[in-house]
Amino acid sequence: MKAIKITTAEGKSLTAGLEDAYWISVEYRIFPKKNIAEYNVHAVVLRPKSKEIYHEWTPSEPNSQNLKLEMIDTDSVDLPLRNRPSTHRWNSEDELEPFCSFCGRFPSQVNNLIAGYTGHICDECIQICSDTLAEIKNDGA
Repeated sequence: MKAIKITTAEGKSLTAGLEDAYWISVEYRIFPKKNIAEYNVHAVVLRPKSKEIYHEWTPSEPNSQNLKLEMIDTDSVDLPLRNRPSTHRWNSEDELEPFCSFCGRFPSQVNNLIAGYTGHICDECIQICSDTLAEIKNDGA
């Protein structure tokens, strides 16, 4: 299978991939004020008529500022840190579309859908959360 191998300047490596992955990506974040850097590897498996599955690998050495990336052929990879449903799923027209992570509705079913790093939330769910927080605050007063 195709996989991504990441090697740090310290010689530690992470190999990530899936036999049926639709795509594999590396996200590299730099925090200049803290003088640190971190990365994650993501892979998505598409399953028609159902949710896609999102796999994530996080290195044991999070502050690696010099990385070597390679696409390799391999029979084994490191185990993902976590697997979870993705931020998109198949709609009735067989197209991938974002959906609310709380209620499951598509953008055409709500007024607004706000994107986050690992999910989306619609305006109706935001209102429910806001009302709930207001009730909690009022009950505690």
